[in-house]
Amino acid sequence: MRLHLQRTDDGSLRLSQHGLSVIRLVIGLPILALGLVMLYGSVNSVIPRWQQDGFYGLPEALVGSVFLLLFATMLVPLGWWIVFARRWIILPKGGHVIIEGASWLIGQKEHTTSLEPYRSLRVALERVDSSPSPKRSGTKAALCHQIRLLAHDADRDPSIELGAWDESLRQEADSSAQEIAAHLGLPIEVGDEHRLYESPAAENEGR
Repeated sequence: MRLHLQRTDDGSLRLSQHGLSVIRLVIGLPILALGLVMLYGSVNSVIPRWQQDGFYGLPEALVGSVFLLLFATMLVPLGWWIVFARRWIILPKGGHVIIEGASWLIGQKEHTTSLEPYRSLRVALERVDSSPSPKRSGTKAALCHQIRLLAHDADRDPSIELGAWDESLRQEADSSAQEIAAHLGLPIEVGDEHRLYESPAAENEGR
């Protein structure tokens, strides 16, 4: 897991997460393939049954086709999203906003957030899954060095994850965080490398 920083021609800083493509393909391709097979089956199963049994076999064929189509409409979008989803963040030069973008090969969207509610940038060791969760399993959680924006009022404004580095790449994470903080003009908070931190949302959940 690595965070790629790229300077654009207009001086903006573009952030994109690398190292997750293989995982997405391993999970997403089977789901997408199964959904496409079901979609094909929902269309192709009716005609042979009608040719074989005529009108009397048509109701049963249609019922099976509808069930296949329902599963296909769930699996195809999910598999497509996992395989083709891409996320990036753009930090405009001299701007007081961040632009979060996502694309799915045939469409994309962008969301702009003001930096005014945010007080600092933190780089710290966190769980890869930083969502609030009151129950933790007994298995060892995957860890990473998370770079996130911290808000003045954590109850009102959620923190924003900008990117993460593998647990073993602390120096690279610190270097990236320093470059981002300097670009945004925000102070940086460097977490203790021997301490596991929670996201502000998880900390609020645990109160």
